[in-house]
Amino acid sequence: IIRKSRGIMNKSSSEKNKNKKRILFFIGCIVVGFLGGVFLGKTISLKSIGFRPIDFFIILISLYVWMFISINIHEFGHFIFGKKAKYKLIGYSIACFNWFYENGKVKFYLKFNKEIGGLCCMMPTKESTRKDHLLFISGGVIFNFISILLMLCGLFLMPSGKVLLKGILITGIVVTSLLAIINFIPIKSVGIATDGNILWSILRNEPSGQIYLKILDVTNKLRFGVSFKDLDLNFDIKSSEKVDVTTIQIVLYEYFKALDLDNIEEVKNNIEFLENHIDIIPEYSRPGFYNEFIYYYSAIELKEEKAKEYFTKTKKLLINDKDINGRRTLASYKLFIENDYEEAKMCCFDGLSVKDRFPFKGQALLEEKLIMRMLDKVNGGNDNE
Repeated sequence: IIRKSRGIMNKSSSEKNKNKKRILFFIGCIVVGFLGGVFLGKTISLKSIGFRPIDFFIILISLYVWMFISINIHEFGHFIFGKKAKYKLIGYSIACFNWFYENGKVKFYLKFNKEIGGLCCMMPTKESTRKDHLLFISGGVIFNFISILLMLCGLFLMPSGKVLLKGILITGIVVTSLLAIINFIPIKSVGIATDGNILWSILRNEPSGQIYLKILDVTNKLRFGVSFKDLDLNFDIKSSEKVDVTTIQIVLYEYFKALDLDNIEEVKNNIEFLENHIDIIPEYSRPGFYNEFIYYYSAIELKEEKAKEYFTKTKKLLINDKDINGRRTLASYKLFIENDYEEAKMCCFDGLSVKDRFPFKGQALLEEKLIMRMLDKVNGGNDNE
């Protein structure tokens, strides 16, 4: 279960144009704010209270700094409550600094993510209860409110002459309060539910809350060795007009189940659905979906152009992906698109060697099955040669 940061989604070309307009708008705000500060400083004589025109610009910059700080306080809150609930840490990001577990080892890398200022990715365990889930979900908002109280104490204890510092602290209180309130309100932003949306839906026993808990249950079963073909994935929400990240997660599970059952028609339907709604998926999660597109268009549909298109999008990450899922994807591309039997064979054996370290034991069974099929083709190709 991924705890999302609160950022701007990078969507279609029309959305990109909107983002450019937003950037220009913010630049305009900076210019207007600075000029306004200069004007007010001269006309209202704010110097008498120790406030300079340049201080308006400093406070405006601090607004963006506080956004970054507040997001990471929020994510750290999820982490602390997740550890208390004995959740397992999968990955963590602060700005361009990213680390996650791969094959039982911590892997660190630098990458600037357009959408996120911070991210905490954790999974529940068998021992995690409904109360643990609720605490984990609300952990980010709780930490934001704690930080607000600490800033208020600092504001009242600060000497009266520190006008600029007070202005910066007030900015932090306002930004953090807005973030906490927005996350506590039960809404969805760009298809992603806020913590409040998930929290209240569970407390009220609403369908969306029950679906969230069922996804947790399915995820846990995968972790402890239940195969996809044996999972109950009867969520019955794909027909809904509103497609969100929860829908995408369920369709991804249905795709893997169809692979496990060799239901190629259903595999095709799920891939088409995921491709048509790729803009809903946060950018930091898209490489995993690109991997499945590469595998589908390499090993099943045999569309070289489409396979190369997605391989180009995630080439660097895929080559460095050493778990069984990444090796299976790369092996399919090497085998069916590049006809490199030796490289494909090496990828297959590398993947099988780390099978037992994959966090989802049930998915590892499927990965092994798909890799063994490719090895049969590799050996068959070598025999023909």
